Amino acid sequence: MRHLIALAVMVGLWGCSATGAKFRDHPAYTEPVSRDLARVVVFRMDKAQNSTVAATMEIDGLVFGTLREKGFVWHDIDTATHVLRADVPSEQGTCLLTFQIAAGETGYFLVAPRAANAVAKTPGTIANALLPGIAPLILSEMATQTGAMLESAGKRCGGPFSVVRVPPAKAETLIMDLRESVK
Repeated sequence: MRHLIALAVMVGLWGCSATGAKFRDHPAYTEPVSRDLARVVVFRMDKAQNSTVAATMEIDGLVFGTLREKGFVWHDIDTATHVLRADVPSEQGTCLLTFQIAAGETGYFLVAPRAANAVAKTPGTIANALLPGIAPLILSEMATQTGAMLESAGKRCGGPFSVVRVPPAKAETLIMDLRESVK
């Protein structure tokens, strides 16, 4: 019985990973960027924390993808100063990163789980696991969300994920076997 449960968990977690074409074979890598545009590639590695949660990615308020574990999303944009946002609609907090990008350039951005956010949720998560019943479930969820909200309050980069720009040479060593995040 334990083996069946373990298998079900593994299949469930695998289902949360990106499933599209590998980056090395994808037009985001194989096709040049238009001379008057820039390309943004956002990627996420394999991490246990938040592995079942997809990050919604926006540039200047426009949603351009839902980023899954071991995946990437991309978008061609005009050259200017932009704000990249990673968020999970059902979670407290968001991460904003302001960046500039030049014509013909590809900018790579790594989305990673924020440990501080997970730690802030721990009391509610423990209460949820230990206390049976509806009332404790509601209270533990409130504790989880309150912890996340307090941890992210006033931060430009709060919430479940962080976003950092990665130099192209380093990004390309990390991203080649990641798959496009598709629905």
